Amino acid sequence: MSSERPPESPAALAERLRHFVPFRSLSAEEAEELASLATVVEAPTDDNVVHEGEEMDALFLVLEGSLAEFRDTVGHPVVLLRRLYPGDMFGHVALYSNGRHVSTFRANEQSQLLRIERRDLLDFLEGQAAVRTAIETLAAQRHSSNLAAEIHVERGREVRMRLHQKVRLGLEDGTSCDAYLENLSLGGFCLQDPPASWEEDSVVHFTLGLGIGNLDLAGRVAWKRDNGVGIQFTEMKANHDLVIQMAIRLLLESHTQPVGG
Repeated sequence: MSSERPPESPAALAERLRHFVPFRSLSAEEAEELASLATVVEAPTDDNVVHEGEEMDALFLVLEGSLAEFRDTVGHPVVLLRRLYPGDMFGHVALYSNGRHVSTFRANEQSQLLRIERRDLLDFLEGQAAVRTAIETLAAQRHSSNLAAEIHVERGREVRMRLHQKVRLGLEDGTSCDAYLENLSLGGFCLQDPPASWEEDSVVHFTLGLGIGNLDLAGRVAWKRDNGVGIQFTEMKANHDLVIQMAIRLLLESHTQPVGG
């Protein structure tokens, strides 16, 4: 779980605040006032800072580390929407209306964030028209990106859920077993007939044999239902995206090959 502590130096945090695009126009005194309203959140590796479905009641600013934004819906692909780095923020989409997070934000490494309560931020912005406009613009852009991602994810589900590709899993204890890959995305995959030992929230390390090569992977069992599981990747190497994209392309191409082709 993430932990919170009051910021030790509002003046130091004020300087860091002014590196975020919406707050660049603030004076040192104004930035320090805003920093005094904030709380520092320390998020350890693999910690879910917010979960899909939770109320969007605060603005989060990434100070250190990195996070991944996932869609983690039971019965569907675990999809990586984007990665966040220092200078990025989230929670501003529903700043001016009640709303809930439509995705999960997970720390890829030890990370530090600044959390500002929605009510406190709105009160501060009463006298900050330029900052308010900047945040509203970013919120509109993020909302559009979320809608585009939603459409992309839904289209991806249509194709990938038909895979039902037989794969070989090499487990940590040296044993192996067959399973069926229902989909594969940058964020994770769904699997039918998983090892019996894979329970919800357990961390698993394994080799995924696809017939086009073996992938050494690590993940968390995000959900388990009937005879299927959704795996969210947790340890992503530098070339993770490239390797997974290549695997997706080759799998889809082989899956759509006509019989005898």
